[in-house]
Amino acid sequence: MKSSSLLFILLACLVFASTAKAEPQVVDRIVATIGVDRGVVAGTAITRLQVIRRMRSILKQGNLSLRQLQTKDIKALFNKALQMLIQEVITDDVAHQLGLTISEQAVDQRIQQIKQRNGMNDQQLLAMIKNTYGFSSIREFKSFLKKNMLKERTVGLKVRSKVHVSDSEVRDIFLRRFKDGKLQPAVELAHIVIPLPAMVTLAQVSSLMAKMRAIRQQIITGKISFSEAARRFSRDATAQKGGVIGWYSYEELDPRIGAVVFSMKKGGVSDVVPGQRGFHIFKVLDKKWVPLKDPDEVRARIRYELFSKRLNTQFAQWIEEEKKRRHCDIRVKPEDLKAARAMLGL
Repeated sequence: MKSSSLLFILLACLVFASTAKAEPQVVDRIVATIGVDRGVVAGTAITRLQVIRRMRSILKQGNLSLRQLQTKDIKALFNKALQMLIQEVITDDVAHQLGLTISEQAVDQRIQQIKQRNGMNDQQLLAMIKNTYGFSSIREFKSFLKKNMLKERTVGLKVRSKVHVSDSEVRDIFLRRFKDGKLQPAVELAHIVIPLPAMVTLAQVSSLMAKMRAIRQQIITGKISFSEAARRFSRDATAQKGGVIGWYSYEELDPRIGAVVFSMKKGGVSDVVPGQRGFHIFKVLDKKWVPLKDPDEVRARIRYELFSKRLNTQFAQWIEEEKKRRHCDIRVKPEDLKAARAMLGL
């Protein structure tokens, strides 16, 4: 849980990976067209199979909202994947108009940074990108990384410059959250975790979610204690200890998990929390305040949280403006959702 923040950021943004797994034969069709700004070319088409491949990639990474997982909302997932592809088309075209490029040397430098900061060699990096995201080679990963770096540069020029976070905003939040900047919250946690299979289908995700929700229901209705549920159902080394994983301060905890557990009361049991590799249920065993070890790091984290939220909002507004200018035409039919459901095994 105390994993490198850089690796978390890398994994969080790996939403464009593809998989080499063989797919059933399905008749393809165009589900969206995006006209290019200023009418330079006729436009770009996005097909049903492209969207389904992206859905599989989203699914594999656990990058789904709780609502989508609980209701098996294939329409919402299809739309999420389609919108991501539309964003790529637009940012690629804007990058071309601006004359932006990414050199092979820059890509190699980024890969070296990833390996050095996470203690990986080439074999370990390859194992991670193959097992978790379906890339078949470092070359394929480099191709993805180059495209993502180009997107970063494009968004930086068109959007990032419009986003600002003031020192006074950061200071006010820092003093309010952290007892005048001296103390930070800490929680003692127990969890139940069930990992996702390496090659997961939407049906498996839905089944595991249902299982975890049923376990939680037994806990909160008093039919089974949390520790007993952990021993019976959890799938990691903490299971035999009743799921106890110890104390974590704000500085140590993954921000996504922190957003859940720090808002809970002592003795509280969380909803099912989707993670990168599976599903969790957390229990807050105890809470306390502890000395803040690195105020500068915490202030930087607050600034990053504010900046990221505003950047996402600004990016969404920019994309909507570009979609209107380019006459984006979406043509999704019920048959597309049926084909996606079949290919994803739901």
